Amino acid sequence: MDTGHQEVSIILHIVEGRVNIKSAKDFEKTLAMFPNRPELHKVYADFLYKQKSFVLALHEYGRAAALFIEAGMPLQAIGAKIKEWKISAASEEELQILHKALRQSGSSATILEKFAARLAFDEAAALFRSMGALTLSSGKEVVGAGQPEEALYFVLSGKLDEVVPGPPRGKRGTEKKSGRQFVVNDFFGNVFPLDSGRNAEKTITSRTKVDLLKIPKAALLGACEKFPGITKFLQNLYEHAGDIAQEAQLNIRESSRQQLVIPVVVEINPDKQKKDQTALQGMSSDISLGGVLFKANTHAQHLNLDALVGEKAKVLVGTPDDGVLLGIRGRLAWWKQGEAEEKSTVFLGIQFDKLPASLHGLLIIFANAIGAAREN
Repeated sequence: MDTGHQEVSIILHIVEGRVNIKSAKDFEKTLAMFPNRPELHKVYADFLYKQKSFVLALHEYGRAAALFIEAGMPLQAIGAKIKEWKISAASEEELQILHKALRQSGSSATILEKFAARLAFDEAAALFRSMGALTLSSGKEVVGAGQPEEALYFVLSGKLDEVVPGPPRGKRGTEKKSGRQFVVNDFFGNVFPLDSGRNAEKTITSRTKVDLLKIPKAALLGACEKFPGITKFLQNLYEHAGDIAQEAQLNIRESSRQQLVIPVVVEINPDKQKKDQTALQGMSSDISLGGVLFKANTHAQHLNLDALVGEKAKVLVGTPDDGVLLGIRGRLAWWKQGEAEEKSTVFLGIQFDKLPASLHGLLIIFANAIGAAREN
């Protein structure tokens, strides 16, 4: 089963809104499989916030921020903390932790993060306090052509497109997409110099679900009057906008290229008679000691999967063609209908039984070996 360069990460599908988890129970199962993935904690926190479970959301935003910092993703950590501060106000200590995370991002830091790391604590804290964190579904207009440029935006997750306005009314044609796309760790909003009164030349809309940091132009004006270092930060940002955009695009392509994709076979009710078993095949790039998320083949769309949730499962990593199969026991945790390559697709989560310590390293080594073999 050749996936080419198709995106099969179900975690990314969840983050970008192509797979929707709609219950706390399913989120908890997913986090049991992937407890150290900050983006999942952040999406769960958003879910809890919408459910008005503010105490639980507070905890999950904090957990997401801590894991983002550990992963060297300070901008995403800032986004999680700003959402947390909507529930409970920021403390001086929290502001210092975020500033320290920026300063210590090191050689892996993006160009944008390196500029932000030059800010003194008071300057960074002023920006943090002026920021808002937005989560928008796909197809939402963020900036409208002809409207005043009123904010600076940083992309934390997802993708956005610039759209060129169509011809005047009465002439043939419709709006068409330009070649410009905004991705993670890029920015947009033509607000600098701050005394310019520009209108947006193009519309910017979300292609997927997106997370953004937003700083209103008015807030930037006030911050720059008090802290000249912020003006220098903005100057660097806009002077190197092309480099920042290019780096962001390259990082996305490199991440996709390095994505480990492995074949998965799942046997539901493996201990029952053959006629009572269900076999599914698919591909995965999300496997851990806790479980696996995978994109199933078209056969899954014809099954009554609701009736199979909670049933025992056996996951076979690899295929007979690869010459090796590693079998791991667990249960079908959930299934979701979603979009992949613009087609309706079934995604499944299998939560593993507790693995013996002897299998911990073997599973990761085995999965890496299978993925590498398929790329060669």
